Amino acid sequence: MSLSGIFHQGGLRNEKTVFGGTVNIKHVIVTAAEDDSYDWTGGYSGSIQYAIARQSLDQTVETDKGMEGDNLEQNNDATPRAQPKFANVTLIGRAGELGMNPRRGTGGNFSNMIVTDFDVCINIDSPSTFTAAGTPPHDLTGVLTMENTIVNCVTNFAIDAADPWTTASWFTSQPGNTEQDPQLDGVFPLPNANYLSGFVLDPTVFDEFFDKVDYIGAVRSEDSAWYYNWAIFLEQ
Repeated sequence: MSLSGIFHQGGLRNEKTVFGGTVNIKHVIVTAAEDDSYDWTGGYSGSIQYAIARQSLDQTVETDKGMEGDNLEQNNDATPRAQPKFANVTLIGRAGELGMNPRRGTGGNFSNMIVTDFDVCINIDSPSTFTAAGTPPHDLTGVLTMENTIVNCVTNFAIDAADPWTTASWFTSQPGNTEQDPQLDGVFPLPNANYLSGFVLDPTVFDEFFDKVDYIGAVRSEDSAWYYNWAIFLEQ
C-alpha cells in the first residue's frame, strides 16, 4: 500500500504517525504539527521518500520533535523490530526542539536527508536501540543507519555519558554525512549547493520502491518541486 498526502496543523495535534505495518508513502508534507511531525511505533517497517516537515516559528504554537521512532514502548526488543526506510527528507525545526529521536529499540535506515534549525539535530535513546545498532565505526549491524545526510542545528548531536557510544561517532562513521549549513531558501537548496548530485541511494538497502535520485533533501530545486499545483507554503 502506498500513500501521498499533506498534513497541516489547523488547531489540531496533526502529525504523520504510523502504528505498525508496512505502509509505503511518497510525497508527504507536515507543517506546523503540534506534536512530532513523523512518528512510528509497533514494528513499522514501511518505506518513505520525499518527505518535508516544517515546524511553526510561532512560539505560542506547541510542537515537539521532527521525527520520533519507537520499536515498542512495552517491549523495546519486540519482533519484528521497527525498520522503516526514509530517503529524501527535509526536517526544518525551531528553537528548543529536537530533530530526530530514534529510541525504544527502533531500527531504521535513513539517507539523503537534511535536518536543520532545531536545538539538537539527532539524539539516539534507549539501551536496546544502541544494542540493536551495533558499535560504530566498524561493527554496525545495519539495523540503524544514516548516510548522505546534512545536519545543521545549535547542537548537532545530543551527548549522554551513559550511552555506550556517541550519536556523533555513529553519524561520522557512515558515508556521505556532513555537518554544514544547507543554506535553504524555505525548503529549497541554492542552485549551486554542493549536495545536489553524486549522493546515490544504497541499492542494497533502498529497493525498487525508491526513485534512484542522487541529491540530498526532499526537493532538488524550486523549479522541479514535486508539490507544485497541490500545495503551497504560507508564512507561519
